[in-house]
Amino acid sequence: MEYAHVAVEALPPQPTEPLPPQLAQALQPQPAPHPPRQQRRARPPIFRTRVLIFGMPDDVVLRRYRPPPHLILDTLSIKESDLEQSIRYPTAIPALTQFLAVLHFLATGSHQHVVGDLVGMSQGQFSKVLRRVSQAFLTRVKQFISMPLDVGALAVVKQQFQEGGSRFPHVIGVVDGTHVAIVAPRHNEEIFRNRKLFHSLNVMVVCGPSLQILSLNAKFPGNSHDAHVIRQSGIWQRLRTMEGQDMWLLGDRGYACTPWLMTPYSKPRPGPQTAFISALTATRQLVERTFGVLKGHFRVLHRTGGDIMYSPEMVSKIVVLCAILHRCKESRRASTHGGIAR
Repeated sequence: MEYAHVAVEALPPQPTEPLPPQLAQALQPQPAPHPPRQQRRARPPIFRTRVLIFGMPDDVVLRRYRPPPHLILDTLSIKESDLEQSIRYPTAIPALTQFLAVLHFLATGSHQHVVGDLVGMSQGQFSKVLRRVSQAFLTRVKQFISMPLDVGALAVVKQQFQEGGSRFPHVIGVVDGTHVAIVAPRHNEEIFRNRKLFHSLNVMVVCGPSLQILSLNAKFPGNSHDAHVIRQSGIWQRLRTMEGQDMWLLGDRGYACTPWLMTPYSKPRPGPQTAFISALTATRQLVERTFGVLKGHFRVLHRTGGDIMYSPEMVSKIVVLCAILHRCKESRRASTHGGIAR
């Protein structure tokens, strides 16, 4: 069966007469009319009940914020002017409330909204308060944490170590590193995984005879070796310029032995070498006690409180802030007990 092929040609356009302008405009599609815009009412300000420590029992203050009330007020007086907000704003947060919120967060390691509800602020406000308080204390960190390196101050530290029961002579400090767990960062995640297979910062601490922190470095990721951290710290360069003096910084086998950094024998022999290690270890346990006290008071640094859910830079600031508060507390306790850690 054959099919007939029929060619269909398009008809030429037929001439049309233009419509009158009024009719053409009337035939144009008109946009749908907008509904009348409702006036947005201003939300009334929320006045939250601000929590203070005046009238609060001392045991409750110690359980919630760790330092006693008088020490909280003394520490706050140092940076109160930097934390006080303008009284023009009806929702301004008092400096004491800001400080108490940060102390409770550091002491418990809780979530931001939980801490905010406790002291009377929102989660967003607490996030800003935490950064504000950290920055206020970090600007004067050398006022709280500093390694005494002049002859007179070093002589006092050596005497305090001897009076504290150290069997190792001429000790000016004890050094070690500890890991602070963090969440896996977005960038360079692999360098923060330590040898125990969790993400952390390797924090180097040099402590004194009263468990006070003399030097701190919290900028290195978890896979950094202790020896590398101390070599990149300022204390390494400063002590190298003082070689030849009778002073010792005590460390474990993770550090290299230098003219001013003493480490134990790897394979000691019975006799003097064993006695040497015994004296060194008995003095070096001060830094382990410092870690225990620091992480016990500030559970945000302890892994049982969960990983700190901030960037490594912010976690470093939190660690330094905890060290500053620890130094204030231990300095007060040492002055009360004659300057010696018992």
